[in-house]
Amino acid sequence: PKSKQPHLVMLSARYLLALCLAGCASAFMAPSALPLRAPRAAADSSMRMQQIDLLDKVEQIKLLTAVSESGLLSKIEKEGLLSKLEQQGALSKVEKLLPIADEIGAISLAKSAANIPAGTLKTLAVFLALAEVGVIAAVPDNSGGLVAAQVASAVAIGAAVVPLWIASSILEVVQGTDPVKLPKF
Repeated sequence: PKSKQPHLVMLSARYLLALCLAGCASAFMAPSALPLRAPRAAADSSMRMQQIDLLDKVEQIKLLTAVSESGLLSKIEKEGLLSKLEQQGALSKVEKLLPIADEIGAISLAKSAANIPAGTLKTLAVFLALAEVGVIAAVPDNSGGLVAAQVASAVAIGAAVVPLWIASSILEVVQGTDPVKLPKF
């Protein structure tokens, strides 16, 4: 297989690096400068993050009102999503998993996860993405096996980066104090 032209590889690596750096910078921007994010709760004087009670947060950010106003449940009902899940036996499968969730302390895990600073997850996601850029740039693509290795590592890193980024965005809302706004369905 043909190897990439060096100037094109360098150009695409520069664009990817700029994108990654912009994402990293957004993790450290003041929440008020980011229009789609809710402001984070102020930290106490010892710079320790407040513990978040998930049910209190649901009430504080008016999540139930947001779900109602968005029409999400009506859309789920209209699409017959629950009926399809029922037909496939998904609810009984979930029911069997509930004791396991109790055993591993899923609620405590969720509470602990809600207290991880969102910026930590974004920083990790950006670090992984930058590391992948380094792997792609460092590994030559002059054989099919090396190209396959690049693709495999990109898929693996992508499978980690995307959920980390989504989780950090969710945590920004959960850790914020403004009412949440959902799109209309």
